[in-house]
Amino acid sequence: MNLHILPLTINERSLYIYTMMTDAKAAISVTCKDCDLKCQSIGKHRNGLRRFRCPKCRKSYTEPHRRVLDTMYVSQDRAVLALQLLLEGNSIRSTQRISGLDQNTIMALLVKAGERCQKLMYDKMRNLKLQYIECDEIWGYVGKKDRRVRKEIRRKWGVSGYSLR
Repeated sequence: MNLHILPLTINERSLYIYTMMTDAKAAISVTCKDCDLKCQSIGKHRNGLRRFRCPKCRKSYTEPHRRVLDTMYVSQDRAVLALQLLLEGNSIRSTQRISGLDQNTIMALLVKAGERCQKLMYDKMRNLKLQYIECDEIWGYVGKKDRRVRKEIRRKWGVSGYSLR
């Protein structure tokens, strides 16, 4: 059994996200709390959420606020842009300049995306019988210069620095 999972291109990913967003917006309907009638759409609020008005009592309502990223107030478009920039290899500072988000927000967004990816992997990718596996290598230097190495570490490792090569 050959299982080939092809990554989505940016256009396919954007189309998928747009489709999901439009499907979710079409399903929203607001009911008046006083009259128990279905409200009519009357436009958008300045923050982009749709507004509704009861035909009987004329009270207006805004569609429920939905946070895609749990407690974060970042719009979905800016969050997707930041994650796409990071996935393309941009640094956090360049992502900060391009997206206009704070560095701490980008880091929190990256952690949240990683947690959701981990949950997806644990939930969906179980008991797979694979014939071929492809792994990429990541090389890096981990260590210190001699003048920065503490005495405890020198005694523990028995070397001047503790670089892994």
